Amino acid sequence: MRKLTAAVIAVLLFQLIISCKKSDAELREKALRADQAVTEKSEINKEIRLLQEQLKNAADDYQRSQLYSKIAGLYSEKGDTMSTMKNAREAIKYQPNEYYSRYLLGKAYLDAGRYGEAEIELLTSVDLKNDFSLSHFELGNVYYKKLKYPDAISQYKLAVRFDEQCYQAYNNLGVLYSLTGKGRDAETILKKGISIRPDFPVYYKNLGIVYDSILKKPKDAAENYAKYLELRPDCPERKSVEAWLDMLGGKR
Repeated sequence: MRKLTAAVIAVLLFQLIISCKKSDAELREKALRADQAVTEKSEINKEIRLLQEQLKNAADDYQRSQLYSKIAGLYSEKGDTMSTMKNAREAIKYQPNEYYSRYLLGKAYLDAGRYGEAEIELLTSVDLKNDFSLSHFELGNVYYKKLKYPDAISQYKLAVRFDEQCYQAYNNLGVLYSLTGKGRDAETILKKGISIRPDFPVYYKNLGIVYDSILKKPKDAAENYAKYLELRPDCPERKSVEAWLDMLGGKR
């Protein structure tokens, strides 16, 4: 059994995985992903074309805003950041107080690394609809990127308060509690996330790191690393996790 050095602890904490993407049920299974992505994008493209046709006959600015917002949402699902921005801006032009369009624009700015603009749009979104969980979640991601950890924690807490199923917010809270030395809080919140989404692999890696580097529970760490590898056998850092397991005397 190893004795953790400060350097090893630092490496483990660096490996904590935060969740920033919406539809990332953690990179769904590889074999299905490619075919599904093609099919889904084809269907989304059909929906976008249909909505663009409807725009030509929009009755008023409210309808135009709603159509542009729906188009922006579909581009966001596709991962097309620039098209999301363009259509969300059009939606806001016709209806400046539409919280969902502000959310989509803020998320697109975040995806593009434009954190200041993302913060402005997401704050506007929560001002317009304070109980919209996704705006709080993405605002938490903005603050995480800006290293404003207390503000990020506050936003993730609001995300799960308004939607208990916002499973990635539990993960991100666990990461931030770990980074700020709150091992027990990290353990509690990650276990809460597992109770909601037991098939989300990242929980187990992060919980393993908490047990390994902070709470000093090698058996629990090994169990969680093994579970992570079971749920995500093709993870890019598999060799690292296997090495941690070996050092702990755990079974793969």
